[in-house]
Amino acid sequence: MTRMAKDREAFKEEAIELFSELEAALLELEENPDNHELIAAAIRALHTIKGSSLLLGLDEIAAFTHEIETVFDMLRSGEVAVSKRLIDLFLSARDHIKSMTEGDASDSRAGAGIISSLHQLASENMDTDEYKSSITVEIDKRLLEVTIKNIFNSQGYITRDDYREVIEMFRCGLDVNAVVKKKLARGLTGDDGLYARVKEKAAVKELQKVLHKRDGELSSSIRVPCEKLDRLVDMVSELVTLQARLKQISTVIDSEELDNVSEDIERLTDDLRNNTLNVRKMPIGEIFSKFRRMVRDLSRDVGKEVEITIDGAETEMDRTIIGRLNDLLVHLVSNCIDHGIEMPNVRTSLGKAEKGQIRLSATNFGDHVLIQISDDGAGFDIEAIRAKAVAKGLVTPHEHLSEKEIISYALAPGISTAGEITNISGRGGGLDVVKRSIEALQGSMDIESAKGSGTTFSLKLPLTLAAIDGLLVKISEEYFIFPCSIVEECIELGRNDVEGARGSQIVNTRGEIISCINVRDCFAINGEKPQSEMVVVIKIDEQKVGFVVDSIIGEHRTVIRSPDNAYRNVEGISGVSILGDGTVAHILDSAMLVQKARREEQ
Repeated sequence: MTRMAKDREAFKEEAIELFSELEAALLELEENPDNHELIAAAIRALHTIKGSSLLLGLDEIAAFTHEIETVFDMLRSGEVAVSKRLIDLFLSARDHIKSMTEGDASDSRAGAGIISSLHQLASENMDTDEYKSSITVEIDKRLLEVTIKNIFNSQGYITRDDYREVIEMFRCGLDVNAVVKKKLARGLTGDDGLYARVKEKAAVKELQKVLHKRDGELSSSIRVPCEKLDRLVDMVSELVTLQARLKQISTVIDSEELDNVSEDIERLTDDLRNNTLNVRKMPIGEIFSKFRRMVRDLSRDVGKEVEITIDGAETEMDRTIIGRLNDLLVHLVSNCIDHGIEMPNVRTSLGKAEKGQIRLSATNFGDHVLIQISDDGAGFDIEAIRAKAVAKGLVTPHEHLSEKEIISYALAPGISTAGEITNISGRGGGLDVVKRSIEALQGSMDIESAKGSGTTFSLKLPLTLAAIDGLLVKISEEYFIFPCSIVEECIELGRNDVEGARGSQIVNTRGEIISCINVRDCFAINGEKPQSEMVVVIKIDEQKVGFVVDSIIGEHRTVIRSPDNAYRNVEGISGVSILGDGTVAHILDSAMLVQKARREEQ
């Protein structure tokens, strides 16, 4: 890869942060139009993008960004006022610049349309008493727009003074040709237009100096490709496995010196593993911030007024989980807007504020993160969900169910209470997909809803998928691991304690009946069953389920690896771990095994 290609790739990575900053500033500016710090922040982001584009020869990006920056300059000076239409255009401009940095230059007309709309909006804002001359002539908006566009095409840029002078010349009665000719003549004779271009070149030189100086200094942070981090985690996993083997050997060989070395290496390995996993973490605010724009646009599309509040954006999680979490949150936030929040007139008739509220929060919860998405809307329609569940044969018409149990059927495939199918929802696939995806991440989801007061989705997810505290069990010669976070208790039982019931097994413990799944049968493991078996009780969907195993080895700090080809498509296995003696232990996907057992029972 050439130096220029590397620089452009680095620019794309840096631009991601700039686009986030720009979008956040614009959305905040819409709520606080008098906040000049937000305008300054947006201008800084645009100026950095423009300067870097010029250095890298990305002239189209630089020219387009310069146009947007010019209007921002007018906004800063008070010549243009903040409005919803202006923010819409700025957001569209931000999206267009982003698409250009990603190499998408297919829709150049869209960019020209954005600039044209900004020109027109700026000229309308300047059409005030402050800019009226003594000779008042009605301005043809279409001709004004064409004139500005012609000047831009000829000069390659537009300054704030261009807007002012063109409007003044129009008001003085000059025709289009005279306006363009006069304006271009000024630019060619070294007036403000040429000065702006010279000043731009000086800014580029200044930026080059800053970049050269930065290259010669030590930075407090560096960018590391994700592939290198993943490779580092793999190497740490290998080291953890070797350390476990060393510890096992030290228990066999009677050597105090070997024991001391084994303990020191174990301590250092633990520190290295923890620090490596921390490096993979990133603030969840990286994806939370995207939902301000989504809520703004989506609520506008459905004709609702919705405001989102974000808490706990600094909470950190493994980047792998955050990457897979984005789509799940999109489903849930969309559900809140489409199903939860009522129309403005309905809300006011119910005594609620016209603007609905959505709250997105994240908090640390031991070795998990609790993410909550809540709204103050109508809540779940319990009767509608029950009717859908009855229609699909999931429950009988006269079966007594609590509200909590009825709401759980909203997570079943094909269940939707939407009145019609839209591009947002209505097919009954969203919540079902979310539930299965969360379970695949070794997490869980809970729903609380009250009619007329709103709904809260609570997602409990592990901090990382690279390592877990696991419970190691054995069946014949095979080893399996349950995540400790879902284990409720372990029960010892003899053969007489297990009864057959409806094709499955159940166990009665302290008066509570628990359905059991025999792991030996799930994976067709041969070998004689022991006289006394163990049941590992876990909790899934607010219900306890037992897993019958031969014996329990104990807790095991598990470094997770993806299963190899032999186990990649085996239902019920989510990963593998290597024990100290090199033996492979399979990490069980408990939720998948429960679903499989329920399907077979039905």
